[in-house]
Amino acid sequence: MHFYKKYSDETENISSIKKFIIFVVLVTSVAIISSYTAKFIKINSEGVKSIAYVFDDNSMEYRSIEKEITTFNAHFTLKNYSDEPRTFHISIDSPWSRRDNIPPIEIYNLQGKKAIFVLQRKEEKTFQINLINYMISGGKRSENGGFKGVIDELMLYTADEKNI
Repeated sequence: MHFYKKYSDETENISSIKKFIIFVVLVTSVAIISSYTAKFIKINSEGVKSIAYVFDDNSMEYRSIEKEITTFNAHFTLKNYSDEPRTFHISIDSPWSRRDNIPPIEIYNLQGKKAIFVLQRKEEKTFQINLINYMISGGKRSENGGFKGVIDELMLYTADEKNI
């Protein structure tokens, strides 16, 4: 705003509307350049670093009774910017859980092994996690309680990587 006032006073022959249009064009240009830069970085990243968490429309809800999770539903969207498919594991975490020393929510298949997730090249996919198709460990457990809200953080890692 300082530069706008400084230079707009010196250019009295430019109308307020033109000044506003120039300002909007500059802000829009910076936003577009930033977006393309982020995509370029993701496209050229190795491994699971090429996957982006699409924060829109994600949620998690679970209930626990006697410290056992009885209901769990989560959905979130990930996008693979790479030209190669990516295979990975997922953990759900949050800064509040880490502060309270609560372990992240780990997702296992029904055979008790870490669930494997796949995104094909350039694919954007919404994942649905529930107790019908997966087993869950970690997370906050209470005698009788639960959680409903958004997923703050996802940790993606391959078998040889952790917390990428």
